[in-house]
Amino acid sequence: MRALAFLLAATAISLVGCAEVRAPGGAVAPTAGSFSAPESLDASLAAEASSPSDDLEPVAYDGDEEEADEEEGDDEHEHDDIESEELDILACLDRGPGLQPSCPQYTWKPSPLQGLSQSEIEQKVKTDLASLGPISLGYPNRGRLFNAVQMHESDKWVFTERTAAYGTQETVDSIARAIEKVHAKHPNSDKVIIGHLSTKSGGRLKPHKSHQAGRDVDLSYFYTEKVGWYAYATDKNLDRARTWTFVKAFLEDPNTEMVLVDTSIQKMLYDFALKAGEDKEFLDKAFQIAGKNPRAIVRHVAGHATHIHARFFSPSAQATGRLAEAYLPKPPPPPPKKRGKGKHVAKGDDTEDTKHAKKAKSGGDKKPKDEDAFVYHRARSGDTLDSLARHYGVSIQAIRQANGLKGNALKQKQTYRIPKPEKTASASAPGGQSKSGRPRK
Repeated sequence: MRALAFLLAATAISLVGCAEVRAPGGAVAPTAGSFSAPESLDASLAAEASSPSDDLEPVAYDGDEEEADEEEGDDEHEHDDIESEELDILACLDRGPGLQPSCPQYTWKPSPLQGLSQSEIEQKVKTDLASLGPISLGYPNRGRLFNAVQMHESDKWVFTERTAAYGTQETVDSIARAIEKVHAKHPNSDKVIIGHLSTKSGGRLKPHKSHQAGRDVDLSYFYTEKVGWYAYATDKNLDRARTWTFVKAFLEDPNTEMVLVDTSIQKMLYDFALKAGEDKEFLDKAFQIAGKNPRAIVRHVAGHATHIHARFFSPSAQATGRLAEAYLPKPPPPPPKKRGKGKHVAKGDDTEDTKHAKKAKSGGDKKPKDEDAFVYHRARSGDTLDSLARHYGVSIQAIRQANGLKGNALKQKQTYRIPKPEKTASASAPGGQSKSGRPRK
């Protein structure tokens, strides 16, 4: 029966992350005792989850993967899950129609629009949109969000940006439950740093292409030392016990669609979990690095050595989005694209510094007055702020300041200003440590 269920899930749903990959499975059909959506609605949610993406590409693990390139508690949440000791997690790892009845079920509530006629839906959407609850519309890389829920404050986590801490109710609940599980098992754990979910209305959230529909979140790893946001997790600083509890909490949550973790960190967690007595068959099915499950929930996408990216199914919010889509307010038109010589250049692809560099190179413009203080570097695959800082002998913070960067992400084929070393002595961070949390050499 399990084989048949797996076959049904595999044929119905293709593989789909900070950005973007294909989903490991479609929405789970609720079992007895849960609300059952119409079959056509389940099919539409499954199709939505398996949409192609245009941000990060999935990387097949070949057993010799190098470190990834860089790209970016309330009482009600405590102990309300089935205890892992009482649950056959292995049987519950298949997301899709074959989910076992004994597995935890999605946070699923009937859509307020369920069973209404088209005219009734239109009237409800246009006159009482707020009563419909959170609405997740479209794909994670081409989506919007209505009636969003802002992730609440807690003594167990902190935010990098509260204005980007909005999601569906299912997403917010799943994040809180996972963090609570870590603190319940490992008292006195450090606070989790929560990066971006989505903005209040969804849509494009730079520097991501995903995070548009309230179903994505970036989260810090647990470390054995004090580091800042976006610090690289390494063999020396990764707190394996807490991080494994964190990842396992997502594996136990049926709302979890995928968890993006760099292969180097997957290896550490896999080895730790195996030595801690976890079932090998369970680990082989959960981790992509095992090479035994192409639909593994824990998978590699470049850029996730500094943070975990989790994506969730939000059946209630997605169902309402599907039913209400035709009557929801339309998004504003995209800004016009700028034209380069013989090709389109998307707005935001070039910074002012890039334009100066290109014009100076072609002789079409005067050099900026401060150009003698900089060299220009065109980013290639594999470049990171850390590698550029080491190559040019300057600090990461100096490069950030010269280019107006708020994070660590670099764009391929974009040109960046690199301050010349003799100009950057005062720009180095105090204490010989960069804001990325890595010690300077």
